[in-house]
Amino acid sequence: MMEAFTAYIKTISALTVFSVAVGLLMPKGNFRQYTRWILGLLVLLAVLKPMLGLFHLEEMDSQFFALPEQEVSYDAELGENWTRKTMENQVLSELQRQEPNVDDVHIAWNEESGLPEEMEISGKNLPESLKEDAAKEYGMETEAITLVP
Repeated sequence: MMEAFTAYIKTISALTVFSVAVGLLMPKGNFRQYTRWILGLLVLLAVLKPMLGLFHLEEMDSQFFALPEQEVSYDAELGENWTRKTMENQVLSELQRQEPNVDDVHIAWNEESGLPEEMEISGKNLPESLKEDAAKEYGMETEAITLVP
């Protein structure tokens, strides 16, 4: 108990001496007034700190400023589906640049490797050469690509 009281008095004394020293070193003007006001507030808070402990205001203060805990969860399947759909959309846009008649693309994915296993390209009047180009571009067998009218 006596050590706490001694530490309390030392803190107040040190803050007071520091405030006076800073006040003497500051040039005259508006900035000096603001500095004295802030340092006075610090000394006042140091004096009132034990009283905050009596009323359990320190706990309230920490609860007030604490960020709410949020449980963050990641659904791996949802993320994987989103990635696959994004890749399908990218493949679709690349194929549409090459052949404007391409309407849609569906890709069957290999579960182990995560690579495309089969691809179904739908659209009107699609040339057979599109199968070969897509197979070469995406590292697939030509037989694994189907053109659907």
